[in-house]
Amino acid sequence: MTVNLPGLGKVAIGDASRGLCGGMVFTALDVVTAKLPPPSDPLPAPGDPLFGYIVRRLIDSWRVPPGGAKYYQWMITPDHTSDILGFTRRGVASWTIEDEWKKVRADLDAGTPCALGLVTVESKDPRQLGANHQVVAWGYELDGTSVRIKVYDPNTPRANGDGVHLSMELGNPEHSAQITHDVNIAHGVRGFFRVGYRPSTPPN
Repeated sequence: MTVNLPGLGKVAIGDASRGLCGGMVFTALDVVTAKLPPPSDPLPAPGDPLFGYIVRRLIDSWRVPPGGAKYYQWMITPDHTSDILGFTRRGVASWTIEDEWKKVRADLDAGTPCALGLVTVESKDPRQLGANHQVVAWGYELDGTSVRIKVYDPNTPRANGDGVHLSMELGNPEHSAQITHDVNIAHGVRGFFRVGYRPSTPPN
């Protein structure tokens, strides 16, 4: 799928060949919200109604066009906060720790899992948008200024899925979030934001 993003022109997103993580994340949230049993096959074949549904939910997860623009804004922003000619430019670490983590924690404290957009690259090349990833946060453990966020990662086999996590330091938002993870992706994670989610009903 190709969409026009403000200031970027036409960018290909939602290409199933580059991964269906956002669609699988939203479908997982749909299944939990509707209190349905999980599908027996985590990734149905093309042509299956559930496969088409996952692809549609992938596009929903990008919230086109503002969602793609948000990923890009984070991609072109440095990790650290800086002062330029008397103006403060907040970095990805500050956005993650001071803004987004508070939203995620509020959801989790209310017992509501939430979708996270993981920003993995620092680049001005919009073709790198597909290198980012999505997961579902479903719990956390806080130890002083360190937090361990429990996540569902669609790239991780189901048998190993319960132990996947992101760990982050909260004490230095002006410099770095120091995120470590065992999500099944090739890149590190620079930061994350809460992805807006609206439920839908999966096919029977």
